[in-house]
Amino acid sequence: MSKVYQPALLCLKNWGDLDTTPQGRKTKKYFLDSYDNFMQYLKSAQANAGEGIKLADNTSEKINLLEIKGVTECIQVASIPEIVSDMEDLASIWCRQIEQILAESDQMRKEADDTGPLAELDHWRRLMARFNALLEQIKSHKCRMVINIINIARSKVLKVQ
Repeated sequence: MSKVYQPALLCLKNWGDLDTTPQGRKTKKYFLDSYDNFMQYLKSAQANAGEGIKLADNTSEKINLLEIKGVTECIQVASIPEIVSDMEDLASIWCRQIEQILAESDQMRKEADDTGPLAELDHWRRLMARFNALLEQIKSHKCRMVINIINIARSKVLKVQ
């Protein structure tokens, strides 16, 4: 749209009746401004789509979290100290990553106090994209299994975090 339609609209010399009356010129300007705002919104949405956060992955070769299906399997895994230790390390890494994300979002907000309404909307869209990506990962099967395992093992990591 930005490479074909927008240049075509901007190069268009004859807008018919819209060029002949003051109301028509106002309508033309309103349309072009609205189209430009829409293009900015699409660019922002595209940038925000790549803004996703990726939590650290399970680096332990001892267990595949996707194979754990229920509480009974979590109980069995929670009885193996090496795996519990790996899961505690992973949960600690996740907590640090989430703290960093929250600190960065707070910092971005403080730097942008004198912005206009469109920049403000863009800021909140970006934040929403980041937090939605984070939330989807937190709700994932892997994350739930890690939390279940360290919870069953009565890990102190959950109390500290």
